Amino acid sequence: MCSPYKTQNMDSHINETNNSASFSPPMEELSIVPDEASKAKLPVIFTTALLHEVRNPLTNINMAVEMLAAMNLGEEEKEYLEIILRSSNRINSIVTDLVIEQHSKIDQVEEFSIHHLLDEALLSTADRIRLKSITIIKEYAQVDYKGKMDIEKMKIALINIILNAVDAMDEKTGQLRLITTFIKGRFTLQVKDNGCGISPTSLEHIFKPYFTQKIGGLGIGLAATFHILQVNKILLKVETELNKGTSFFLLFPK
Repeated sequence: MCSPYKTQNMDSHINETNNSASFSPPMEELSIVPDEASKAKLPVIFTTALLHEVRNPLTNINMAVEMLAAMNLGEEEKEYLEIILRSSNRINSIVTDLVIEQHSKIDQVEEFSIHHLLDEALLSTADRIRLKSITIIKEYAQVDYKGKMDIEKMKIALINIILNAVDAMDEKTGQLRLITTFIKGRFTLQVKDNGCGISPTSLEHIFKPYFTQKIGGLGIGLAATFHILQVNKILLKVETELNKGTSFFLLFPK
């Protein structure tokens, strides 16, 4: 059963009509030149929530998986164990990258293709998508966008947006559309789901650190995503309708 975000007693400054709403983070926040303090927010958000005693339970998970893999299991059980191991290794890789980032303030800026990054993000989220039997529909523009940004951070931002959409959709009936196009000369990415939508009272707060209504959620995924987009001067807009779905629009620099 799909459950939209819900919260109480929060002021809302979004455009709202019945069960539909749209939200754009303040333009002045997205257009400012980020200073060193702003760039430091992302590792602080991540490390506070993730680095504390993460490696020990990951080691335990990997050891348990290896022990189970040595048993006489069926092909389906082995496939699920492989998913667990891949996911555990992915977490370990992220933690390692964050530890390294704490010791370096230099962003690894490289030229990237957004279509290629989207495909890599889909590959990284393939297990979650498969487990929920989500249908992926890619509608890419004929002309790709290429720019110079921190590739790994941009991939994290795309993964967070995709996983947020996947979590909002029901099993087997979920459809995730990745649409790229040019709007008024600006390359635009739309990530559209047919999930439960976001309640108007929650919409304005989804990019705030530690705000979450998900069971077991940490409230850092979209906060980190917002920071990455802000640093790279990518404008963001969210449109949502309860029980219909949500669209994230990313407008890239010219």
